[in-house]
Amino acid sequence: MHRVALLPAAIRSGPVAIDCGAVIVKQRALLLVRLPQSRSFTLPGGQPLRGEDHQHCLQRLIEPTLGVQTGRCRPFGLFYSGAPGMREHHIYHLGIIGIPDVSAGIAEIAWVTHRHPPCHVSVSALLRDCVMALLYQQELIN
Repeated sequence: MHRVALLPAAIRSGPVAIDCGAVIVKQRALLLVRLPQSRSFTLPGGQPLRGEDHQHCLQRLIEPTLGVQTGRCRPFGLFYSGAPGMREHHIYHLGIIGIPDVSAGIAEIAWVTHRHPPCHVSVSALLRDCVMALLYQQELIN
């Protein structure tokens, strides 16, 4: 599992927000989603409920919003970001059964690669520089 930190020069103190994200790869492209209130694409997932493990969090959030069944879930990496406030991003390889589709809570989906992301797809620095770079390095996406 990979650990990467993207933190500001001054380390912030205070509570840490936890996010769970799913790396879903088909035909060497990564699935990204855009929420209605956002201009940027991100990994499917979200925040776990109190006491909920990461796998159940991903299953709870992804199955209804993408209309797929979740399959095997394996750790990919733990990433940190610091703006605005400290966040832990627990990222998992997630297998799915079915074809993802836009439904309630998702404005748009996109299949992207590291070398040829569509220019209209805006992603965070953490996703572009760490997650997608590692997927490309591991030859999982083009």
